[in-house]
Amino acid sequence: MELGKQPPTPPPAAPVDVAALKALKDAVEQVTTNLNSINVSLSTDLNYLQEGFNKDHAKLVKIEDGAQNASARIKTLEVQCTRVETVDALNQTIENLGLRLHNTGMQLQEVRDAVTALTRPKATDAPTLMSTGPTSGMLAQRSGLPAQTLLGSPPRPTTPQG
Repeated sequence: MELGKQPPTPPPAAPVDVAALKALKDAVEQVTTNLNSINVSLSTDLNYLQEGFNKDHAKLVKIEDGAQNASARIKTLEVQCTRVETVDALNQTIENLGLRLHNTGMQLQEVRDAVTALTRPKATDAPTLMSTGPTSGMLAQRSGLPAQTLLGSPPRPTTPQG
């Protein structure tokens, strides 16, 4: 603004219509009442939704806890199943080894019996002549026994049957 100039003066006010102002005031009051009613209704609905959300959240937390519990139990059961499978496998291996040991023991006993049978003189064996001279062959011819028997040779081993 320039120095020395005065501000412009506003135009003169128009005459005021009191009835129009009263109608405008009533309309503003009605809108205010309606807005307050809408505000109360929305606040009530918001509170209802918030309570529902809180209940749902509490249920969700319980469900999550249950899911974590179930997951932990499943993992525990998986570990236990693995242990059971391992124990079963070990038991099967022990059983197989026991059978093999039993079979080996039976084979060993068969070998012992065969060795004992080979080393024990038989009751049917004829006495042998311990002659190594030129007449040993003649004795064998006269007696009908092989020369090895007459010379004291050990009997030939027989193979076990089975």
